Amino acid sequence: MDELDRARRSAGRAAARIDGRAFKRTHQRRRAGGGAQREFTQALARAVGHHTFAPVPAFVLRAIFQEMADEMLLASTRVRPQRLLEAGFSFAHPELDGALRAALA
Repeated sequence: MDELDRARRSAGRAAARIDGRAFKRTHQRRRAGGGAQREFTQALARAVGHHTFAPVPAFVLRAIFQEMADEMLLASTRVRPQRLLEAGFSFAHPELDGALRAALA
């Protein structure tokens, strides 16, 4: 069993112990706070050493992608791992920049 498998099993056992039962849904491996798409795009550009460009207006995306633009590109969801935070879980990379650098390393 390699180190990654041991870490996954350990994390799974810890998650199951948080409230005495296994979580029924998957918690994404991400930073603690939610964030806007613009913040994420800028942090990702910094992590890979590129520049961001001007945002594309929604009407342009709708003209090109039609219905799919609203469903896939313009929809927004703010995600917070509330149950993990309430249970005292600490993230290895609580800030977006650090999390992206670690994920891309």
